Amino acid sequence: MRDAKDALEWIADEWRHLWPLAPEELLLGANAHNWGRSDGAERDILGRFLVRDTTLLNDRFSKKQQQEYPKTCFFVMTPEEVEETLDTLRNRKPGGKSEKTLAKSRASLDAAIERFERKLVLAQEYETNTAILRETAGVDAAKQRIKEAETRVAFISSKISKIPAFTHEGLVIKAAAISASGIFEALRRSEGVIPEMARFIEQVIAMGGRVSA
Repeated sequence: MRDAKDALEWIADEWRHLWPLAPEELLLGANAHNWGRSDGAERDILGRFLVRDTTLLNDRFSKKQQQEYPKTCFFVMTPEEVEETLDTLRNRKPGGKSEKTLAKSRASLDAAIERFERKLVLAQEYETNTAILRETAGVDAAKQRIKEAETRVAFISSKISKIPAFTHEGLVIKAAAISASGIFEALRRSEGVIPEMARFIEQVIAMGGRVSA
């Protein structure tokens, strides 16, 4: 399982220099990694939040914002979202009570349509390129390898936990099996009676491993 996880991290390191940032024209709201809803956030090749340097985004962030948020993750417009906005713009009629205001409204609408047509091309290219890189790097296969290894570890840990322990060494082995299952890592992020019990057991395990037989 550790080897499988290391292999996935190797992919991230090996392909990092080839992974493109989303075009600035497609960036939406900031702090995507701090929202409860993370769909649409910019991601790296492994699907983790991609936090970028805001000092390079002078058109989007003021100096004050750059100081407040030197690094952040942005939401990124998808081709579907761009197409939806583009359809709305194309069906919108320019308004104005005079020829001058009507012409100004029409020019503004045409400019917006042209701007989103460019965004659509960028969004499609970005989505295609990142999908190709993920496939070429073998990300899905690497994640599947981790999933299969975790399943085997969980199965073996369960079997070990059912074997009676009659010695200190046996208890340490059972403790290692429980730790390897990942249950403590999952419960550590929660609150309540069961997570508290898990943290207590984890401390006992840590102490038990240092006790000489």
